[in-house]
Formats: sequence, structure tokens, C-alpha cells
Amino acid sequence: MKVASHVTTQVGHMSDPENVPEYLKRLPPDTPRVGAGNFDHTDVVWGGKDGSLDPDDIIAGHGREYDAPLLQVLRALVAAHHTDLDERGVAVLTREICRKITGTSASKGRPIDDDSAMLMEIAYRYHEALYAEGQWPNGTVPLKPIVREVHKDFGAEHLDGRILDAESHIKILTRKFTKDRDIWLSRVTTDDRNYDPTRLQNIEKLKTGLCLLSEAGVRVDIEQVEPTTRP
Repeated sequence: MKVASHVTTQVGHMSDPENVPEYLKRLPPDTPRVGAGNFDHTDVVWGGKDGSLDPDDIIAGHGREYDAPLLQVLRALVAAHHTDLDERGVAVLTREICRKITGTSASKGRPIDDDSAMLMEIAYRYHEALYAEGQWPNGTVPLKPIVREVHKDFGAEHLDGRILDAESHIKILTRKFTKDRDIWLSRVTTDDRNYDPTRLQNIEKLKTGLCLLSEAGVRVDIEQVEPTTRP
């Protein structure tokens, strides 16, 4: 299992084992760790419940960002040319244009709303709770209270413009996280420029391309291109 590109040490070779929390003492001796001194949930990337999952494989297959580069560029163009649309309207039109370009069929049901920031926060708190309760990596912690707390902290701003009550949104967030648990945990536990220094470089490449379009006279909203982060 790969960790951030810091100096690593092994749990079984800590200089001061007396200060190691009980839940870390229960980890396998070959669990890779980051740094030295004080340890917490931010020191270990998600490796799945049995430790066999490589987060790099997850990122390679699903991307680090919620939206693929094509969607980000299209959103920047749509937002600049349709200033009458709100954020959700821009997202719906962007995905419709993307489907026509790629030839994929339209999904049934209501449009998929971007809950990525809240899902990143849920993943962060879930990972933190696993450690706090001594359940990492193959245990479980109640998910619903975590989702409810995240919604309490950030739900109001993310429900802006959406005809959706709080309980329905909590159910949607719970379903989305449960469905793609490994993806969100892989994204949030490797959300570190030291782990993946090329991440921000890729974002800057997209922005550079959009700047060139702008210089050529094409209206773009460059602020639409941002990394997927916690709120």
C-alpha cells in the first residue's frame, strides 16, 4: 500500500512505543506510516478493509477529481456563455453537452447533483472515526450520524437552489458514500500535494488552456476549474 511521499516508518519500529495509541498497536507490524512522533488518521491512506486495496489504482480508474477534465472545461465554457443559469443549471447543461460529445446515453431520473465536497468531508470524518474507535482498518463505525453532522455543518449552502428537504439529502449522501466508499476514502486520504504533486499541475494545465481560449476571444469562466476538496 503506497503512502504519501514523506519519510516513512513502520509501526513496529517506532522510537517511542509507549506513546503509541492502542489502536495503532493493533495494526499489522508492516503497516506503512508517515513521518514520526504523533500519529493520527491522517498518517495512513485508505487501503480497503483488508488492506489489499491500492488507492493509486482507485484514483487511476476513477480520477482524483469529481469531474473529468472534459467536464471541467465544458463547465467553464457553459458558465461563461449562460450567465442566466444558476450552478445547478450549468451542471445539467454541461453534462448534457458532454453526453452528446462522448455519445453516452442520458441517465434516467433527476440530474446528478455535485455533492463531492460533502462526500469528501464525510470520508474524512469516517476515516477519523475508525481510528478514534480503534476500528481501523477492518471495523465499522455508524455512518448515519457522521452524514447528519456533515449535513448540519454544510448542507444549507449545498441545498441552495435544490428542491430537497434535509432528510432526503441525508439519505442521498448516505447512499452515494456507501456506493463509492473506497473511491471517496482513497481520494480524501491521498488529498495531499506531497502524495501526488502532479495533481495541482494538472489543474493548472486546464486553466492555462482556458486562458489561451480567453486570449483568442472565447468567453470562459476559469473559476469553474478547481480541485475536489472538502468544504
